[in-house]
Amino acid sequence: MTDASFLNKWNELELQKALPTSRNKFGLDQKSIEFLFDIGLPNDVLELSFDYLTEDLQTVNEAYKINDSDFDKYVCIGFNGSGDPIGINIENGEIVYLNHDDGFKEVYINADIEKFARCGIEIIEFQNNLKKFKPESYFSTEFSDEELTHLQNNLTQIDNKIFDHDTHWNHTVEYWIWERQDERNKY
Repeated sequence: MTDASFLNKWNELELQKALPTSRNKFGLDQKSIEFLFDIGLPNDVLELSFDYLTEDLQTVNEAYKINDSDFDKYVCIGFNGSGDPIGINIENGEIVYLNHDDGFKEVYINADIEKFARCGIEIIEFQNNLKKFKPESYFSTEFSDEELTHLQNNLTQIDNKIFDHDTHWNHTVEYWIWERQDERNKY
């Protein structure tokens, strides 16, 4: 399923697994079952939090009481920094978040849970290598255009839809670029 180098990096993170009582509840694909119940997901990947794994898994419809059966196809595994539910679409295995401020519109994160994990490692490593623009800068926002291009190339090799127009990781990279420029403008 996965290579040893990737698993070693993944296992260095603080991982949590879904409660076993939900293992066969939703008819999830094998990759999703393996990551959720055997390997685990980190508590956080940037602003994505997977705290829901510590409870019995529910559909987004159940967890958010939307009262719309269209949302039964999403198994809720976490939430983003805005409180939008992160789900696995059981029809195609995609990882998405549902924007609650926009009628629970689906926003693509990754094609499947393994691609999410591989992209997560790349994103975490990039984030950990950010530097301060000036010693007195409060946040680490500095990276070179070459470092960003390298990250984007790596992520695209993992999941070629990752930078389509309205995707989670595309928004993340756009924010990093804005944040970097904002910090540079201060000095």
